[in-house]
Amino acid sequence: MQPADLARLPEPRVCPCGGPIRWSHIAYLGHGENVGVYTCHRCALAYRGPLRQRTDAGRGRRSAPDASQASAGPPDNPVIDRATAERLRGLLGEG
Repeated sequence: MQPADLARLPEPRVCPCGGPIRWSHIAYLGHGENVGVYTCHRCALAYRGPLRQRTDAGRGRRSAPDASQASAGPPDNPVIDRATAERLRGLLGEG
């Protein structure tokens, strides 16, 4: 079932069942577009807010790591000391 359009509801925004409508989550539609999804607290009917363009276009996928970092080896683990790491490798058959 597709969410109904929030703009069709009269002010104040109350579901036809009489329940209050509250913000639920953001639905990403692709191509930089998203809509806020609102649900009725009583009957859980979903409503779609207005269509919006994403403003954080630079926060998409992560880029590949720098080649200089890849050759540096694994990062240090401050939680496990070297002796414990060697024992774990031995137990797991990696040593």
